[in-house]
Amino acid sequence: MSVPPIVGGGSIRAKVLDDMHLMSGNVLLVILVLLSAYVSRIPDSVLTKFRSIYYKVGGLFVIVVVTTAYGWVHGILAALAFALIVSRSSRHAEGFMEYIPAMLFGDSDGTTIIDNSHRWLSEELLGNNPKLIRDKEVKTSAVQDMSETNKGSHSSR
Repeated sequence: MSVPPIVGGGSIRAKVLDDMHLMSGNVLLVILVLLSAYVSRIPDSVLTKFRSIYYKVGGLFVIVVVTTAYGWVHGILAALAFALIVSRSSRHAEGFMEYIPAMLFGDSDGTTIIDNSHRWLSEELLGNNPKLIRDKEVKTSAVQDMSETNKGSHSSR
């Protein structure tokens, strides 16, 4: 028995390899779209590595390889994902950016003590001193006027 010839030319091996390349391109496209959409979910420990010039050059190399192997659509999405990652890695943490709800630590009432070493600019300017966070609300103490001129102006006599 002989194997029937394949219509359109080429061997079975070539067709399988072509189908695998097409399927890997589709998987890569889905990965790039998901990476671009959920770049905010990437941990900061991974993003800080992209501050180095080596990772930036490596990312540009990956963009060139993806564009050469899969085409310009994949290259544009790879460049978009890379630009989002680099832009997010260069931001600076502010205030309570590293806030983890106290419920993860096992507190039953959902409260956690505030570390005063990381304060918002408005808290420093207005003199607010937050005491605790409960369910993402900040409770602060009142601003105290410690000047000498206002000590005797409000007497309770």
